[in-house]
Amino acid sequence: MKVAIVGTGYVGLTTACTLAELGHAVTCLDIDEQKINMLKQSQVPFHEPGLDELLKSNLEAQRLRFLTSARELTGDAEIVIVCVGTPASGTGPADISQLKHSVELLAPYLQPQQTIINKCTAPIGTTDLMGEWLKSLQPGTEWHPVSNPEFLREGSAVHDSFHPERIVLGVRRKVDLERALDLYRDIDAPVLVTDPPTAEMIKYASNAFLATKISFINEIANICEHFGVDVTTVAEGMGMDTRIGNQFLQAGVGYGGSCFPKDLATLISVAQEKGYTPRLLQSVVEVNTDQGVTVLRKLEKELGDLSGKTIALLGLSFKPHTDDLRNAPSVIVSQLLVERKAYLRAYDPVVSTAFTHLCPQVYLATDAYDATQGADGLIILTDWPQFKLLNWARIRSLMKNPVLIDGRNMLNKRVMEQLGFTYRGVGRIAPEPRRYKLRIL
Repeated sequence: MKVAIVGTGYVGLTTACTLAELGHAVTCLDIDEQKINMLKQSQVPFHEPGLDELLKSNLEAQRLRFLTSARELTGDAEIVIVCVGTPASGTGPADISQLKHSVELLAPYLQPQQTIINKCTAPIGTTDLMGEWLKSLQPGTEWHPVSNPEFLREGSAVHDSFHPERIVLGVRRKVDLERALDLYRDIDAPVLVTDPPTAEMIKYASNAFLATKISFINEIANICEHFGVDVTTVAEGMGMDTRIGNQFLQAGVGYGGSCFPKDLATLISVAQEKGYTPRLLQSVVEVNTDQGVTVLRKLEKELGDLSGKTIALLGLSFKPHTDDLRNAPSVIVSQLLVERKAYLRAYDPVVSTAFTHLCPQVYLATDAYDATQGADGLIILTDWPQFKLLNWARIRSLMKNPVLIDGRNMLNKRVMEQLGFTYRGVGRIAPEPRRYKLRIL
């Protein structure tokens, strides 16, 4: 099948490489000539494990090509997929101006028999609105775009593309459904078919629920600290219940990234526009906003006034295996530390100079040992797996004052204390639990 894709960001490029790997002929459009030239040379402009290999192999197989001209893009494509950004707009709904611009750019070259798919996360009703835009740009035609929300996780997007837990299609025409099903014919996953607004709501509701789980366990962690209870054991016990599950029950400094904050803000905003106040979702946001401050208070409790003190930060991206800094807790915590006149030394395995644009006062270290040299305190903000393998005895010797705030609860409390650290996690007070497996004799 011949597929045209508008947008080469995180979702667009991952979608393009996946569909090409499935055997489709994929053409991508982006108005950024520099990015297109990079992609033609097999260079991925952001960090996503496995995507560079996928890009290179499909370019070599000539199943994937990149353009900057909309005139050349659509041609004889059966499916046109729009994957442009819908960034946050403060506390209101997502900004869909890029989406509208893309429709206006494509309109002169689209044919009514083509299937238009919207993979952008945009306010409920946007996919149908795209049809109205096209109808106004091509009077006398009827358009019924398909909503096909993505459920990719940064850091494991390639795996998620080939092994999705579900494919959601919001369609209004049989021909569009048949083409969309053919697009994913080699993917083994259940397909849920509904109308576009419902498909859009499924995306928002899913992200809102996952964000709620994170804020919930952080709320529980804060309560645990008042009773000498370890939240990691509480979460483990909760997760054993199949009705709850153990995913997204890791207490810490809070969620970040481009999806959860933006999607919650949009869902809250559009609900309020309809006259409904989503109190639970508002509380989810409030708890998450407070978590960065909560972690900082732990540091102040141990060190007192932070003015003039050197604080090391390990991990800057909002989660491991990505270089995404959007709404990252590291940005919030760094800004709060700067306000308190602390000196910052930071290290992240992937993020480099991009962080200095957000917080120019920080010193970007060459490694974790450089970051912790002479530090009065250390905060872990991203649970990169390699941090567990660091020589923590060496880090202890490098620090001026071995106060360790584990904002991701990734290290063993007992071991860190044995090494001489003053260890403070999130909701971690009690000792590690014992585990037994009973057998019937």
